[in-house]
Amino acid sequence: MMSKFMLKAGLEVGLFTVLFAVVHYYLIHNTLSINYSAGPVWIIYAVLIPMTLVTVFISALKFSIDKTSVGKTYLALVVIKIVVTIAFFYPWLFPKTEFSVPLAKQFFALFFPLLFIELKLLVGLLNKSLDENKKSDENQ
Repeated sequence: MMSKFMLKAGLEVGLFTVLFAVVHYYLIHNTLSINYSAGPVWIIYAVLIPMTLVTVFISALKFSIDKTSVGKTYLALVVIKIVVTIAFFYPWLFPKTEFSVPLAKQFFALFFPLLFIELKLLVGLLNKSLDENKKSDENQ
């Protein structure tokens, strides 16, 4: 069951990322100002995609071991994501340039949808476990 969840999570995050990257590329080159393409846009994906996958996979593994502490694990991983985000932005925030704000907008335009996908996947995993518990209670 866990490997099926991991495959589903990887595919959902991967598919969303590809679709988002295509739209993002189109907007950068056809609609947005030059400031949006001047920064290292690829690094946003290089930071966020692994962070999202690691958070989902570690939370799911912890859930398979101990179903009661997955919330604490997820909270700890989100705090780590915040620290990594601050470390990621530090070079662009101090000194602030004309590229800082466009880079931050692009980062959070991907960060929040990936966060919602994370939550959707983990809530789905928790709900599936509740359904299984209900079925086993009904059978007894």
